[in-house]
Amino acid sequence: MVRAVVCRELGAPETLRLEEFPSRAVKPGEVRVAIRAAGLNFPDVLMAAGEYQLKPELPFTPGMEAAGDAPRWAQRQAASPSVTRSS
Repeated sequence: MVRAVVCRELGAPETLRLEEFPSRAVKPGEVRVAIRAAGLNFPDVLMAAGEYQLKPELPFTPGMEAAGDAPRWAQRQAASPSVTRSS
């Protein structure tokens, strides 16, 4: 199962809920990362309140920061320039 913070209605941070979803298959070119830490920042809280310039359709998952572990083989094969690796 995958867990994610979900915004289903605009409002205060207390309206955000941690929900569980079934895992989906990993597609070619993708890597599954075991997230160990994720961040929600002030812009994410504003977005969830409907007070940020970016207004995604409901429901959405706020936050763009995450850190975690990927299998060693996935680290060698990650070809995306958007993936940052830190040791």
